[in-house]
Amino acid sequence: MLGDKINVILTRNNELQKLLHEMIKNDYLYDLITNRLRSKGEEIIKKKINYNKNNPKELVLNDKILTILNELKILYHDDIHKQMGYPLQLWHICAILLYCGKSCNVQFNIIYGLI
Repeated sequence: MLGDKINVILTRNNELQKLLHEMIKNDYLYDLITNRLRSKGEEIIKKKINYNKNNPKELVLNDKILTILNELKILYHDDIHKQMGYPLQLWHICAILLYCGKSCNVQFNIIYGLI
């Protein structure tokens, strides 16, 4: 039941859709998936998640493909986050995760003059 509720939340989360859409649009799809899925090719993966360059609302947040969603679920339901009263939304956690641990971080640092 909990898993079903989480999937419903994920598929209707506009801010998370916008963030992930922007990542894909800026060629950071590989930060959102596992190495195993990379071998399938970007275009096939984009088609499976219904990626439309012009409309983030069409993006399907499928946790079997966009495996970063599984990491978000784990972090969101962590005991510390729960004790704090769940102050962060999924898209907040995703932004932090992307900034701290993915290849797009290098681009962020170049843009803001940190490297």
